[in-house]
Amino acid sequence: MPGTGIHLLIAHALAPDASGMFFFGSYAPDFEQERVPKNRIHLRDEANRLEALTALRDSVDMEDDFARGWILHLFTDLLWDESLLAQYRYDYTSGDESREDWFFPYRAEIGLTTGYLYNSQPWMDDVHAKTRAAGIAALRTSLPVDMEKLLWWKERVHQKYTDRTMDVALHYYTMPMLNAFTERVTKAWREWD
Repeated sequence: MPGTGIHLLIAHALAPDASGMFFFGSYAPDFEQERVPKNRIHLRDEANRLEALTALRDSVDMEDDFARGWILHLFTDLLWDESLLAQYRYDYTSGDESREDWFFPYRAEIGLTTGYLYNSQPWMDDVHAKTRAAGIAALRTSLPVDMEKLLWWKERVHQKYTDRTMDVALHYYTMPMLNAFTERVTKAWREWD
């Protein structure tokens, strides 16, 4: 669960000239806000998440920009959860697996990180303009989307981008960490895709 800014960072690193549908697909799976269906969409309820993701990848048209972005999102989340999320949780709880008080501070960190990326990346205006212009009302996909929630999510992300604060600074996640993660994901994606 790295947040919209990080998903766009990864998508842009892989395909800077991609369509708005690809960029939208790269954060679209987070349209679901309820935990159980969100975990299902993200394949977190699967015993072998990579195997389930590979099966999903093989069942969709990877030439479709939206589907490609969606699969990239799930792939990114898988690697994030195993690395930078796990590291944050370990650092916050000092390795105490019984502690559950890390989640809300983590989400706050992700909010700061997204705000920072929205403000600091020179390509972000172009990506958001492309995403804003992407006509998703006629979207046809076999992916588990709820069109009403998807449209709401697209508008919500656009509004957060429009309302961003210009003085956001990074705290836990630094640009060297994010850049190293981006390199890891893009390399792994090219090998897996």
